[in-house]
Amino acid sequence: VAALASGRDDKRNLDLIVAGTGSTNLIFLNAATGKHLDDVISPYGLPDRIRVHLHPVTGESQFMVGHSQLTCCSSVRVWNPQAKQEICYEKSLIPKGRTDYGWDSCSLVELQIQALGPDQSERVIVLRQGAVNQLTVYDQATADPLWDATLGGAPVALVVRSRYEAGDARCFVAEQFGGIVGFDAQGERVFSTRLASSLQGMSATPNGSLVAWSSNQLYLIKDGRHFDSFSITGKSLGFIGSAINHGFLSSDSAQLHFQKIN
Repeated sequence: VAALASGRDDKRNLDLIVAGTGSTNLIFLNAATGKHLDDVISPYGLPDRIRVHLHPVTGESQFMVGHSQLTCCSSVRVWNPQAKQEICYEKSLIPKGRTDYGWDSCSLVELQIQALGPDQSERVIVLRQGAVNQLTVYDQATADPLWDATLGGAPVALVVRSRYEAGDARCFVAEQFGGIVGFDAQGERVFSTRLASSLQGMSATPNGSLVAWSSNQLYLIKDGRHFDSFSITGKSLGFIGSAINHGFLSSDSAQLHFQKIN
């Protein structure tokens, strides 16, 4: 099992568990009984990225599915609770070598669904890496690409901050070889910095700061500048926590380590 998600099927009055499996299947189960309801092939790879989204008009659960491993296809497909495909996010305004039918030798790094401005409807934000490294923002209802940003390096993480100084959101991408770039709601590059020779991940704190990390160093970025860093003990496990208590977790052979972040 590569990924799990849960949702609601109001038409059948059922709670669902949806599992992406190594046989490239997307399996729909009755959450109360475990009974197999439906399954479909997830073209064309391991469905290990699943996001549950409520349709803004009908309120129905939607399962957005993609593949993080390099395959022939980085499209994001949306399945309804009855295992029927509803829509597909795959095109780019400026393909840069990507095709319009999904066969692009890319994979999905991250997927998020949210509005990027106070007067905007929801957007589907897709970060891809592979033959083309690209961030693409789609209209949620139509799957039309609204803007693309081609990246200089292989991306490893995406953070979308819903509120920023100007009121619009910012999309931040961490790249494998140590860079972070930021884009405004219209796709204009508004931020760029290089922190290290490599980065493994990035997240955001509840107060809006960015947290990025390499194999041995943790970096904090606030108001567009790097302002602090810490050594990481052991293996990085990532950023965790709530608005009250949040920090970075790592482990060595003996114990877990928690670095509180203010």
